[in-house]
This record gives sequence, C-alpha cells and structure tokens, in this order.
Amino acid sequence: MDDFTNGQLLKLINDSLSKYVNNSLREIDLTMVQSWVIGILMDRRGKTITFKDLEKELHVAQSTCAGIVSRLEEKGLVKCSGDNADRRIKKLTITRKGEKLWEKALKNIEHTDNLLFGDFTDEEKETFHNLLSRMHANLKAADL
Repeated sequence: MDDFTNGQLLKLINDSLSKYVNNSLREIDLTMVQSWVIGILMDRRGKTITFKDLEKELHVAQSTCAGIVSRLEEKGLVKCSGDNADRRIKKLTITRKGEKLWEKALKNIEHTDNLLFGDFTDEEKETFHNLLSRMHANLKAADL
C-alpha cells in the first residue's frame, strides 16, 4: 500500500483526470465543465432547464454558472431565453451546433472511461460507482 490517504488519492485522481480531460477537449474548444453542461442539456432535450436547475446540478454558484453558460452561448452551443411569465427566470436550450459537438465530446468521455476502467470487471465498476455514490451521500448528509 502506498503512503497516500484515501482523500489524497481522490484529490490526485481528480487533478489528473481534470488535466487529461481538459487537454483532450481542447481540440474541440471545450472544458470538462462545459462538456458537463452540454451533456446535461442533451439528457434533457425537449425539457425546460433553468439556470437555477443547472446551478444545482453542477453544484456551483450562480455567478459561476452564468460564466460557463455565457462562454457556451458565445460559441453558439447553447441558447438562453427569458421565461414569458417571469423575466427573472432564464432558460437554456442546446443548439444544433451544440448537439453536433456533443457527439465529439462523448467519444472523449468514452475514451477516458476506457482509460480509467480498462482492466476493471463490470462488477468492480459497479462497486466502485456505488462506493463513490455513498461517499457523496455521506458528505451531503453532513451538509458539506
């Protein structure tokens, strides 16, 4: 066993993963977080998603969410619109250009998963996911 604690290992993995994914997404002019937003919008095509929904999904502040969405809108990947009933509510939709870019980003995600879990069995992948989910739930329950 090495000298790293579990927390240190999680941090090292996160740092390496972020660096790897951001470098590989650079060729399609996306960051990891921007690809998450595109993925969320793809999962919810045909449904309304608001800035507030996105903030909760990404676990980021309103200002951070606004910055991410602004950059995606500048690239023509998402469209923002106001709610007719309540102008304070901003809604997001993915553009056709965003949908096309998602196909490229998805290939990156699949490649990264294969890199991370290449020699894991399906059972190990499921166990790993379940353990991470439990850790996340424990932190949420502690209100961290």
